[in-house]
Amino acid sequence: LAGSAGLFAWAMMDLAYRGHASLLSLCTGAVAGLSIVTPMAGFVNPPEALMAVSAALPLCYGCCDLLLKLQVHEPMHVAGVHGAGGMLGSVLLGLAADPEDCADPRSAPDWCAFPGTVTRSLAQLGRQLGATCVVAVYAFVATWLLLKVIDAMMVLRLRDKIADLGLDLYHYGQEAYSGAPLRC
Repeated sequence: LAGSAGLFAWAMMDLAYRGHASLLSLCTGAVAGLSIVTPMAGFVNPPEALMAVSAALPLCYGCCDLLLKLQVHEPMHVAGVHGAGGMLGSVLLGLAADPEDCADPRSAPDWCAFPGTVTRSLAQLGRQLGATCVVAVYAFVATWLLLKVIDAMMVLRLRDKIADLGLDLYHYGQEAYSGAPLRC
């Protein structure tokens, strides 16, 4: 459901901003929808999941667009889709989880997603935001340290000659996606 909503919303944004939607952008939208809803899995009902995808997807789209404008080479859209989508999904769990009626599993209504666990509140939103920030800082520091260790053992950056030529042309003697600009 979230993947379909992401695909549809991304296609609508592509039509509005670029005049067309491509297969690549449709796939990106589907993955973005799934990335947003994954941190919420098991704690939200379908209507809340759709609302979260609807709220967060334009931000993922904007992040991809910003990285494209900044000429950041990120063809898999890891930061814009997985990073931003996962972070937004984690934070939005504080607003999209079951209501307070579901706090006690013994008296919770049948429609609760996971009674007795996470319930929506401003306090939960704050906890989700704090945890998401801690995880983001940890991931940044751990990645930076690993890159420093790897860089001490081998060269991480391509030689300018190879970068200018392109990895596909250098390694395989042909260009992938020639003549087709890749966009989010």
